[in-house]
Amino acid sequence: IYNEQEVLECANVVKDINPSFEIRDYQIEACLASLNNFQSLIHSSVGSGKTSVMSLVCKILDNDKILILNGNNIILQQIYDRLISFGITDVSWNPSKEPDYTKSIVLINAKSSDERLNKQNTAYLEFLKQVNDFIVDECFEGNTEILTSQGWKKFKELNGNELFANFKAETKEIYFTTGKLIKR
Repeated sequence: IYNEQEVLECANVVKDINPSFEIRDYQIEACLASLNNFQSLIHSSVGSGKTSVMSLVCKILDNDKILILNGNNIILQQIYDRLISFGITDVSWNPSKEPDYTKSIVLINAKSSDERLNKQNTAYLEFLKQVNDFIVDECFEGNTEILTSQGWKKFKELNGNELFANFKAETKEIYFTTGKLIKR
């Protein structure tokens, strides 16, 4: 269980490395939700600092194996640059090469991840067994829908009390878990 002081201490370390970094109250709340609830859905507008929150969480979890997926290589490059600007250098990102699974943080295009899973890529499957934290970085508009226990809802209609759908690929089972919704 992490607390606000620990997040602020890490943010100060990042500020020493990257003087332009600022942390806002809602970003602290998002970090704590990600660190303490383990399953969290962070919804805020484009440019509100979700990538900074994710990078700060990665900085705090510096001993974990972390997989970051996104469907866009330009965004993955931006995430990589942000991680580096936070002083996180144990990162694998190169879209034209096989990832270096010995690194603490591996960035992969979601389509490439799916291809590796479908081909039962042994190196990737072994890496996944070591992953402690899994981050899917996406930006959603308010009209994007998500499956809840009450049916499909638009992000802008969520109140934070919903149960969110999860999919277990091995059994093809859909089950619902709590999450914490954070809005700017």
